[in-house]
Amino acid sequence: MTPSLSVVVPAVFGNYAQLYRISDTAFTLSAFKITTTPEDAGERKQIVVPQFDSGTTTEFATGKDGNIEGFGLRGIWGAGDGVESPTGKTVRERAEVWFDRVR
Repeated sequence: MTPSLSVVVPAVFGNYAQLYRISDTAFTLSAFKITTTPEDAGERKQIVVPQFDSGTTTEFATGKDGNIEGFGLRGIWGAGDGVESPTGKTVRERAEVWFDRVR
């Protein structure tokens, strides 16, 4: 089973957000909601309804001491034709959006 983190996020796009692990330090982001089947469907059941799979990758960067330095997002930009995604050897260089860890 692949590790994932699901959190309650009361928002327009769904009730839950999920980070799904795709490698050691990288995760994809998706959202879903849990709802109940309509009353006229007979027995009412709780069902999971996927809302979107963002195509966004979240990647965490660690320092030499092993502590998390921050994380970057890729696939969120949508820059358009002729604009290449950032490249590089580090998470920070590859990120379209970077978040520093605040201590």
